[in-house]
Amino acid sequence: GFVVYLETPVGLQIDRLAHARDRPLLAVPDRRERLEAMAAQRTPLYRDIADLTLPADRQGPGPTAERLLAHLAQSWQRLAA
Repeated sequence: GFVVYLETPVGLQIDRLAHARDRPLLAVPDRRERLEAMAAQRTPLYRDIADLTLPADRQGPGPTAERLLAHLAQSWQRLAA
């Protein structure tokens, strides 16, 4: 398989999860502290396994998917059948 790591800064995660109450790991007084601790632990693993790291931004899933497709079209070629 081909693994894409959508790298999302903690600040953006905080904004996206501001109203989420269905995240047990974030049921803590300081969500930023928890997300930073999780990122410190997980980011090296994600970067290690990823074939491609794509920075997330505030444009949303549609434009992010378009950026991913454009990147793949430029740098990836399907093997001949």
